[in-house]
Amino acid sequence: MQIRVEWGNWLHCISQMQFWCSHIFREGNQVADALANFGLTSDTMVS
Repeated sequence: MQIRVEWGNWLHCISQMQFWCSHIFREGNQVADALANFGLTSDTMVS
């Protein structure tokens, strides 16, 4: 029964959330594109 109660609690929490997602083409975000390309070609590890 405890699992059923927890499941109900999570379903209630999720039902209260509002979110949306969208897609931005690489060409639309040149800064992120430049950083991604830099990361692919860089020999330096950043932590």
